[in-house]
Amino acid sequence: LQLARKSAATRQKKIWVTFRRDGAAWLLRVSESDAKDPCDTARDLLCVGSAEHAGIALDMADPLPLQLVFTPLRGLPETPGGAMIGGLRLRLSRSGCRPAELQLLPTGLVIVGEARCP
Repeated sequence: LQLARKSAATRQKKIWVTFRRDGAAWLLRVSESDAKDPCDTARDLLCVGSAEHAGIALDMADPLPLQLVFTPLRGLPETPGGAMIGGLRLRLSRSGCRPAELQLLPTGLVIVGEARCP
């Protein structure tokens, strides 16, 4: 999320973030394209998912798939339709550990909570 915000402001282009989940498998994609295609390393800025992070679960209050866009103007997050986002909460967790909470604020700032594993 921080990469998307910074890239939108520095490149002066819209940067799209897509979250998808299929069962326990999940994918987070950051791209200059709003296409919902599979990852494309030539086009995407970042594509990361459960395949690279086995045992890590991604949960969120909003239904998946979810797409948002960071605008070139100060990297503000919006819906694909152009409405401002009031906030977004994500949770990354692993069995036996306290989950990490990530909160996207309407200003585009991201607050990252610390995960703890015994």
